[in-house]
Amino acid sequence: MRSEGRLDGDADSDPMTHDTGYLTSRQAAEYLQVSDRLIRREVAAGRLAVYRPLAGTTRFSRDDLDAWMAAGRIEATQPRVGETVASMKPIRARRRSSPRTR
Repeated sequence: MRSEGRLDGDADSDPMTHDTGYLTSRQAAEYLQVSDRLIRREVAAGRLAVYRPLAGTTRFSRDDLDAWMAAGRIEATQPRVGETVASMKPIRARRRSSPRTR
């Protein structure tokens, strides 16, 4: 059964989600602490691996979810030896240039 805005069927009656390591889209969103909408967008864009065991159902592996999170990781920059945090230059956002009028 396909509900509005959902990728998966009824998780309560699905034996695949119990003790198998596979999660429904709602469970995957909770696991990653993101919205269901983000999960759907990433699947549609092909950036998040899914399993579709039956028509109308979508399942996610915890390993795939962990890998997706790790792929988006940005390393923190550490101050150099002897450099204080206060002496580091602040990061400033780029200003968008306004279109020139002729």
